[in-house]
Amino acid sequence: KVFAVAFAPDGTWVAAGGWHRGRVHWIFIFDKATGAVVTRLGPLSNVILDLAVSPDGDRLAAGLGGNNGVRVWETKRWRQIAEDKDHAGSNYGLSFAPGGRLAATSEDGHIRLYDANGRLASKAKAPSGLLPHGTAFSPDSAWLAVGYLDATRVDVLSGQTLAHVLSPDTSGMGQGDVSSVAWLTD
Repeated sequence: KVFAVAFAPDGTWVAAGGWHRGRVHWIFIFDKATGAVVTRLGPLSNVILDLAVSPDGDRLAAGLGGNNGVRVWETKRWRQIAEDKDHAGSNYGLSFAPGGRLAATSEDGHIRLYDANGRLASKAKAPSGLLPHGTAFSPDSAWLAVGYLDATRVDVLSGQTLAHVLSPDTSGMGQGDVSSVAWLTD
């Protein structure tokens, strides 16, 4: 089952990952023009829940299920360059900023920020809700929006430090969640 798809910014390849009924899981990289499998990344120990590509197309990140964390590959030779397995929950939200920083949410209630080399730069408890889910950097990457799987809340954090900046008024939304977030650009 395919749960996550990401496209190269130049449109040359597509990454797809998800769940396989065996004990190992793979990310498949397809040539967009031919549909041929270019390579596969893995094996990975748990389901692939999210994929994100850096704006320059040089990095691909995967959020994994269970306590398996985040993996990052460089896309020239498809070599894994970073991993963070120190997560106590599944990872559903990944977002790259220009310059290569990566934000990740986890069901362990934390938001993590990685530098361009994939090293953990900051980790913060989510300001609202228990299950941070979607993430999106503002176009200038100064801010990071975070949506929740268990709340109709959105938090805006510093894109550099994860410090809480503001929470828009979502009181009129009623029940549900705001699990996906995005920024409008001019």
